[in-house]
Amino acid sequence: MSYEDTLKSYIKKSRTRRGERTRTIADMLMTTSNPVGSSASVEGSAPYNPMDKATGLGNKGGSSSFTKFINSIAKQESGGNYKAVNSSSGALGKYQIMPANIASWSKEALGRSITPQQFLKNPNLQERVARSKLSYYFNKYGAAGAAKAWYGGEGAARRSSNSPQGSYPSINAYASKVTSRIR
Repeated sequence: MSYEDTLKSYIKKSRTRRGERTRTIADMLMTTSNPVGSSASVEGSAPYNPMDKATGLGNKGGSSSFTKFINSIAKQESGGNYKAVNSSSGALGKYQIMPANIASWSKEALGRSITPQQFLKNPNLQERVARSKLSYYFNKYGAAGAAKAWYGGEGAARRSSNSPQGSYPSINAYASKVTSRIR
């Protein structure tokens, strides 16, 4: 089954009162200029994600602030390595998501829960889960607040802390490092 067919099977088609089909997310994805499933990307930008067109986040070769932000998070967390596993915290993948968050975050992003093993083995799932949560934080708190929420939990988004997190940098230092790359 193609990506388009799979997507269409998950997204109900909307209908107007007259029974005319309205434009849905699936329709928008079918009209994207970058072929679905393409691995084409601009050097230094996130891989093409067809959900960008549907969500309005846009992946224009690293030109949008969200794309720059998510690339900065990935660089800070794992250097962009989908197979990364933190030996002390257990955080997984390109965006270093804690295993305890994977079930609930994947349910929010995908409509179903996945296991940490499924998450780590599949770069597409990593992108979808991370983009879902990061776009929520980014839209709610802006780049600095989103970086703080990613690093210290959502409660950290609006507070300031210069205290080191064990052997890791402080929340403020982390947010500063992430946001310095997107200016």
